[in-house]
Amino acid sequence: MRYFLIVLLSISIDCFAQTSITEGLWTNEAQDMRIQFYEKNNVIFGKLVWVKDSLDENGEIRRDIYNENPKLRSRKIIGIDVLTGLKGKRNGTSWNDGNYYYFDGGSDYNAIMYIENDVLYIKGYWWWFRFLGKTRKWTRYK
Repeated sequence: MRYFLIVLLSISIDCFAQTSITEGLWTNEAQDMRIQFYEKNNVIFGKLVWVKDSLDENGEIRRDIYNENPKLRSRKIIGIDVLTGLKGKRNGTSWNDGNYYYFDGGSDYNAIMYIENDVLYIKGYWWWFRFLGKTRKWTRYK
């Protein structure tokens, strides 16, 4: 009986550990953006859920006006996936092969993401030149 309880407890702990490390809301250093991560088919996506300056000069919800695709310029910036296609192990601490969409400039960049000491680092870079990229620091939003 004791052996059965130990096995059952270890299984339940293992199931609990399967939740994604990126779960919840994350905010950038300036505290003016929040991203919510979600997983689909073992790929991580980051949806923009809050922006401090979410209204334009007319008091309307900001749109994706700088997007290179004219058909997407009318969509609201809140709700767009700014991070897509990040792949890595579910309980790992790094993800690769993703894309980062910079909505304030309408540009797409390659992206990697990693966690160190409960701080999330997202690096966007051009082509395969990681050394030309910029890393942004994100923390869990409380």
